[in-house]
Amino acid sequence: MQKIYDQRRLIQGLQTLAIMCLFSAQVIGQGKVSDSFVSYGLSKNDRKIKLIDLIEEVEFIRLEETSESLLGSVGDVHVVGDKFVFMGNKYKGDIFVFSDQGKLINRINRQGNAPEEYPSIKDIWIEGDLIAVHTSLNDIKRYRLNGDFASSNKLKLTAGHALGISGNYFLDMNFSSLEDQSKYKVVKLDGNLGIAGRYLPFTKAPIATMLSQSPLFKYKKSVGYYRANSDTVYLYQKDKFVPFIHFEFGSNWHWDNYDPFGPDVIKGLREGEKVWSIKPKIGSRYVITSSLYGRSGNLRLQHVIDRSNAEAILIDLERSSKKESFDLQVSHWESDDTFYAFLPALDAVGLVSEASSKNWSFRGGTSLEEIASSENPVLVRILIKDFSKK
Repeated sequence: MQKIYDQRRLIQGLQTLAIMCLFSAQVIGQGKVSDSFVSYGLSKNDRKIKLIDLIEEVEFIRLEETSESLLGSVGDVHVVGDKFVFMGNKYKGDIFVFSDQGKLINRINRQGNAPEEYPSIKDIWIEGDLIAVHTSLNDIKRYRLNGDFASSNKLKLTAGHALGISGNYFLDMNFSSLEDQSKYKVVKLDGNLGIAGRYLPFTKAPIATMLSQSPLFKYKKSVGYYRANSDTVYLYQKDKFVPFIHFEFGSNWHWDNYDPFGPDVIKGLREGEKVWSIKPKIGSRYVITSSLYGRSGNLRLQHVIDRSNAEAILIDLERSSKKESFDLQVSHWESDDTFYAFLPALDAVGLVSEASSKNWSFRGGTSLEEIASSENPVLVRILIKDFSKK
């Protein structure tokens, strides 16, 4: 069946280039990889490694619980000096600031209709020592870490998501048109919020597979972009968004057989058993993907890909002591081999019980007992083992 996406033919044409890139990556050396286009084959049958066997070291950071800091849902962590900043429930308008020891510093909530407030939050990012908030009214409002209002700008375009970097702003426009009715998945704004670039033109948007999380993310000093029902990540290079990483599921990719633009999208998902959504966390050496598959929509595969040699393994998230799985929510890569993630408190306790005591530590003077009684998720900092076949 004909491939769905606008640049699918281009991606297929680059498969040969992908092989060359893999060879180049191996020549460059372990841990040093090229940012040229590459395709990785992924399968439900890839080699599995238990989560605990994939961890070289893990550090647990208990997030203090007070009347102001019962978190519920949490977004990705932003490290600002010796502080952690992240969004809580976006509809409630919460932004939390913790010390790097897990102590609550501030809960910011400026929900309301006044000029310095917002109804709800779409995205946050960091601009120097300010928290930039993309609001549901398509403003960008900035606040200091103590919650004081700093400044505000009004976007002229209605964006699904936004991300600021190096004085520019990138907007996810996959479900909106520009004033001239042209359609581009990404639009770049300059510091004055004027249109400075239009990228990835399209004619129709998928009907029912919108992402609640932003498809825009920072990668090194640039910006990456992906969509829920696409198997390709794009990278901003030389004023273009070019194919960066392709995830090849072969015959197990749902959208090769179902049209994401058609009226039967939901029916197709309910009847299918194939992978239909990929969420990647891309680092300088490793990629962690979270892929949804199956008719229930809650079956998940988590792969780790070593970009230095293209080896991919599945993380076996099943807990040894229970018929349950670790709910590992990856935030971002801190370095080549270290990432931050969230775990429910009981999963964190389970991880400790399965790990060697040499492999884990607690930050901020907390203890396993305190973590076990916590209602907040636990922030974990994980050093990953080299899983390459020797």
